[in-house]
Amino acid sequence: MARLEEDINSEILGWARERAGLSLEKAAKKIGLSSQNLAKMEDGERKPTRKQLFTIAKTYWYPLTVFYASHPPLPTKGGVDFRNSKLITSTTAEERGRLDALVRDIYARQSIVRSVLEDDEDEEPRSFVGSQKNTDNISASVTALKKILNLSDNKVLNFSELRERVQSIGVFVLLVGDLGSHHTKTHETIFRGLAIADRIAPFIVINPYDAETARSFTLIHELTHVMIGNSGISGEVTIDDQHTENGKIEKFCNDVASNTLLPDKSLSGIKMLDDEATARKVIANLTRQHKVSHSMVAYRLFSKNSITEKMYNDLCQFYKNMWKNKKEQERQARKEKESGGPSSYVIKRQRIGNLLINFVRQSLNAHDITYTKAANLLGVDAASVRILIEPKNK
Repeated sequence: MARLEEDINSEILGWARERAGLSLEKAAKKIGLSSQNLAKMEDGERKPTRKQLFTIAKTYWYPLTVFYASHPPLPTKGGVDFRNSKLITSTTAEERGRLDALVRDIYARQSIVRSVLEDDEDEEPRSFVGSQKNTDNISASVTALKKILNLSDNKVLNFSELRERVQSIGVFVLLVGDLGSHHTKTHETIFRGLAIADRIAPFIVINPYDAETARSFTLIHELTHVMIGNSGISGEVTIDDQHTENGKIEKFCNDVASNTLLPDKSLSGIKMLDDEATARKVIANLTRQHKVSHSMVAYRLFSKNSITEKMYNDLCQFYKNMWKNKKEQERQARKEKESGGPSSYVIKRQRIGNLLINFVRQSLNAHDITYTKAANLLGVDAASVRILIEPKNK
């Protein structure tokens, strides 16, 4: 006979379901229960079996221990939501639940890294975190950012190269956009990046489902958040909400990132562009030369008054549709391709980043963390940890 979990807090069952953005009916279907039985569990009239509780925890994206607590846990301090207000209100409850779970996961990983680094006497706080207090001086922040990353206007770097520069100064850069499976994928329109401006263990997370050229902008945008000491979530570039305090900060980070990746000298000689066809040609050339996204170049041209607000909005919509079509073509190509491509471990390593992989390897060898914590940091099961952190294994 299946063992019932008598000690769980039935109040937390309903709380966790609501935090996951699931209705009673939808949750019951995912778990494999009738809505009546799930309702009875939430009311305390019925207890789930151990197996059912595992399924519930997985469905709601909460660790098993949460359901035995005396009261629901306090909300995760996930920083400020810098995303556009229209985007925030347009997301569904389930999308908000997935994003909330993703943020919880990232902060849990960061706290493990921080606790280990705090105990290391050789570790120095990252002086650049919170170093830029003046969010009115774009030029000064661009100069400071280029200095700490040793960037030159004469050398264009792609995303992978930029990422290595950022990780070399002690910022963990992860590509995370789901909760471990494609079923929990968070669209790049929901969130693009996340910054944790911590002086001991600064983290930047980038949505891997976005275009690689767009990731470069997001990386520098989030690094700017770190440099001004602002932790939080960012969305797609927008010219809305710039009158609000958060909107002003987002505009500043957008301007620093776009000026860093596409300096003024690259735009010299470009006058007012009167028609969209000409603007697209100019943008296409700049995109190829600087390895950045079309939308970022359009934003830069708009900020330089080379295109009107209407043309900027029209171009953004055009490039959104272009990216959507490209993703669909890639999806079809993957579907038709029977085999080949990199292994799951190669992809996982690329998304985790060398800095975190090296940290896990060194921490395990020094017995600073357990395999369970290592698995949590890497987002894999404990049995896969050694395979993932050893470079010789493909």
